[in-house]
Amino acid sequence: MIAELLAAADYPRLKSRLGGLAIEELRPLWEALPPLKKLAVFKLLNPERAMSFYEGLGFDDKYLLLCGFEPGSIAPLTEDLPPGRRALFEKLGPDAYQEMLRRLA
Repeated sequence: MIAELLAAADYPRLKSRLGGLAIEELRPLWEALPPLKKLAVFKLLNPERAMSFYEGLGFDDKYLLLCGFEPGSIAPLTEDLPPGRRALFEKLGPDAYQEMLRRLA
């Protein structure tokens, strides 16, 4: 269902679905996603869940998320969206970036 919602760019339903999904359920779905879709899914998680999810990832995925930290990293997915839909994607602050960098090592 995650892949279908991503393909349809149905970000409101995807955000809702991700909010009700246990982190352990998300991990196997995550593996099948291409990098840009991984960034989108991560940015749709609320900050607390995003950081919890990040902790359990391997180096390559952590590095991808760190490199894609800036909101513009998902611009190909959001550039044609109305502002209300773009606002669904969480913006983690500088403290989260520092924590992600610390956990990368």
